[in-house]
Amino acid sequence: MLVAFATVYVGIIVSGQIRENAVQRAASSVAFDMDGFIALHAQELATEQVLSPKVREMLERLLSPASMHRPVIAFRVWKGDTVAFSNERNLIGKSFARTAARKRAWQGEIGVEFDQLDGEDDEQVRSLQLPLLEVYAPVRQKGTDRIIALVETFEIAVNLKRELLVNQLTAWIVIIAIGLMVFVSLLTMGRQIGQLTHRQALSEQRQRRIARANMKVSESNDLRLIESTLQHGPVQNITLALLKLDPVNWAFMMRTAWSYLVPFSAWRT
Repeated sequence: MLVAFATVYVGIIVSGQIRENAVQRAASSVAFDMDGFIALHAQELATEQVLSPKVREMLERLLSPASMHRPVIAFRVWKGDTVAFSNERNLIGKSFARTAARKRAWQGEIGVEFDQLDGEDDEQVRSLQLPLLEVYAPVRQKGTDRIIALVETFEIAVNLKRELLVNQLTAWIVIIAIGLMVFVSLLTMGRQIGQLTHRQALSEQRQRRIARANMKVSESNDLRLIESTLQHGPVQNITLALLKLDPVNWAFMMRTAWSYLVPFSAWRT
């Protein structure tokens, strides 16, 4: 049970890490392209709230799939929480609540969402029902670290999703294989420990039997020793004493019998 729990836990952690690394790698590539394509043309947002028609036209060409060589389906340029420009004309000039990804971008990081578009402004792209990579890239004022705008792009991420599935499936197979190996190893160790315990119990049982047998032999030897000691010791001395006392007893018996016979003879006479 513990091995299964550990396997699932490690699998979830590793799978999540694989997803995070792949998404961040893809987002970094997009952000690098945005910085090279867009930063120079969006500098007027440092002082203006909207882009000039000339810059808008330039951005439309630069952010097209043919120019970026990426499957971009939508893009937006944010000034604060307001869409300053987008290929979705109906969104220009509208403001939306700040999402977590956009908040990270305004803090100078790369904001990214993959296949989890939950913003109020994402309704139109969600309707496509495709795996999409949403990336926010901060645009800094030239020569400073001041963030003057954000460029948001949506691109079809079928290949990224396929790559994630393959890598995650591979990771799960490896982790489950390792978990099975650990389980089999523990099971084998348990059986070996059980066998060793059984053998030890049998050995202790044999030792107790041998100890009892040795005790019986020792008791028998002690009895023989006592018998031998009695035969060659006190019994022999008592027998010898009786033999020595026999003549005395015989004489005493003869005198006693004679003392009775003499009066009897005199009476007859």
